Parts: sequence; structure tokens; C-alpha cells
Amino acid sequence: MKYLLLILFAGFFNLSYAQDNSNNKKIFVRLYNSSNEKIGKGFLLYSNDSLINTKLHATVKTFPVQQVAYIETRRSAGHSILTAAAIGTATGIIVITAAAGAGVNNQDIAASLTGSAAWGAAIGGIAAALRKKETLNINGNTEQWKDARKKILGIN
Repeated sequence: MKYLLLILFAGFFNLSYAQDNSNNKKIFVRLYNSSNEKIGKGFLLYSNDSLINTKLHATVKTFPVQQVAYIETRRSAGHSILTAAAIGTATGIIVITAAAGAGVNNQDIAASLTGSAAWGAAIGGIAAALRKKETLNINGNTEQWKDARKKILGIN
């Protein structure tokens, strides 16, 4: 039980630090066309009134506003769940490594690893449910893009 609580708290603090977005203005967006197909994703970069620039993994892509029907902010729920499960698994591995020297049996180690991944996924699911995701309609209109950009960046 002691190890389970340690895993839970370590995972929680890792997640709360990962969700801290107070000192930067990186906004993750997904762009969709009029057929509801995702045409791009990435962090929103500064752009002019007729183009939308995104950056993902050092690749900058530019999309004309006329091609974009709507924008969704934030990442999908699966991303939060998978990231939290990975953090839980890593925390479990660290605890297992520390416990292996203390003579803990293999069944307890397996239960600890499974439990830490499950707790991580559960916490990620809760975080995804509480995260506010917005859908902003652009419909290929430059004026709607200007309004959406102001809303996304928090400009009045």
C-alpha cells in the first residue's frame, strides 16, 4: 500500500507540472477543412490575416485561411491519457527498481507496475475531461479568422 500511494502522488505531481502553461503562450491547434478532415496540427505561430502557420516537431506549415473550415484548440483526450499512463509506468519502474533491492516478490512488482499505469491513465482521463476545448468556426473567412485568433491568443 505504501508503494501504491508513493506512485499515486509521484504521478499526480508530474502531471500537475506538465499541465502548467502559465509562462508560455504555446497554443496547440488542429485545423479542419469543410469535409471535416484534419488538414493540419501544431502549435500556432504568428501569422498574417490570410495565412495560418503551425509548427510541429521543427516543421512549419502554412495554410491559407480559405482552406480552413474550423479550428479546435488543445490536444485530443487520447493524448492526455497516453501521456499520463506513460508517466505512471515510468514512476512504477522507478519504484520497482528501488523495491527490487528490498526483496519484494515478483507478484507485488507486477501489480505495482500495472497499477501505476492504470492510475496514470485514470488521472489522464480526468485531466482530459476537465480540459476546456474550443471549436472556432472560420469557414474560409478572413474576418472570422481575425476574431478567432484574438480569442485563441486572449487579445481583446
